[in-house]
Amino acid sequence: QGRQSLPPSVRAAARGIHDFSNSAAETLPSRADAEEKKAAPVLSLKETESRLIRETLEYTRGNITRAAALLKISRSALYRRIGKLHISR
Repeated sequence: QGRQSLPPSVRAAARGIHDFSNSAAETLPSRADAEEKKAAPVLSLKETESRLIRETLEYTRGNITRAAALLKISRSALYRRIGKLHISR
């Protein structure tokens, strides 16, 4: 009786064998996830900052005061970053 009354998966685990067929499907990334990661370009911090400032300036139609407020930085900090990143207004 003993081991024979146990489910096959439990008996296999007791012998040191484990069926990973179900758990592997749950933990492996899907093909869609892999494709999405390939499609998304990796931007440097400088590129990301530049893009964010450009988009914010476009959104505020060039209003530095409003853009700085949205970015939660001072106007002078925004002017410095615009100069450093060579962003035209």
